[in-house]
Amino acid sequence: MRNDELPVFRLQRRRARTQAGYVADCTDVLLDPYGADVEYSADSLEDIYATLGKVGRQALSETIKDKEAAAILGDIAKDEDLNGRIRGNILDTQRAINFLMRSKSLSVSQFEDTKQILRNIESLKSHTSFFFDKINFLMDASVSSTSTRTGALIS
Repeated sequence: MRNDELPVFRLQRRRARTQAGYVADCTDVLLDPYGADVEYSADSLEDIYATLGKVGRQALSETIKDKEAAAILGDIAKDEDLNGRIRGNILDTQRAINFLMRSKSLSVSQFEDTKQILRNIESLKSHTSFFFDKINFLMDASVSSTSTRTGALIS
């Protein structure tokens, strides 16, 4: 049991209350959180992108101090962890959706919905790969910058 309110379920409840006929049967109740979770993952990836943009500008600054560089590395590590958790989550969702599609128990509209969820997942997978590359670049740039500053101080 969780004590935390999960955004995916909050979104599903809101939609079910405000959109008549939103949930027609138990399969809709099962599928909707998957779609909402993919949307939530996309929003989280947008947040990571914004953070990486800000951190990237700081990491590549020539006037950065060691404490700031350490904080930047911490921010990058947090984004890397979140990106990895999102990727794992969407891969789990992809497997579950594929299983449901193979079960042949979906209506035509539910099948189309699952295909859209899978297309969204494919898009998010490419974004997470891009973020891993960007994170690695920023980590390398931050460490190189720190090494260069340290070398300049020693010389």
